Amino acid sequence: MDEINNNNRIIAEFMRGKPSPPNWSWDYHKNWDSLMPVLCKILCDEEGMMYFSAPNYVPSVNKYHISILSDTDIAIKKNGDNLFNIMYESVLLYLKNKKVGG
Repeated sequence: MDEINNNNRIIAEFMRGKPSPPNWSWDYHKNWDSLMPVLCKILCDEEGMMYFSAPNYVPSVNKYHISILSDTDIAIKKNGDNLFNIMYESVLLYLKNKKVGG
């Protein structure tokens, strides 16, 4: 749980523009309602781009593919079965590349 709290703290710092008090709690790892504003900020404010390809319609191939790009970062590419988890992990990689919360 400490890793989840630390990861969510990084996202919260990005969203607020400054560190949050240690007793705050976040649920970026739980639902789209919390994560979507983060994606919007990355794509709009950061002038990033996101590429997404849904699962191929080939039997037994159910992988999603996500890439997040910006002018200042290397591409972040994630593959996996669960779209929400891929997006959450991609946001974390993007922010860690930017050295948010570090």
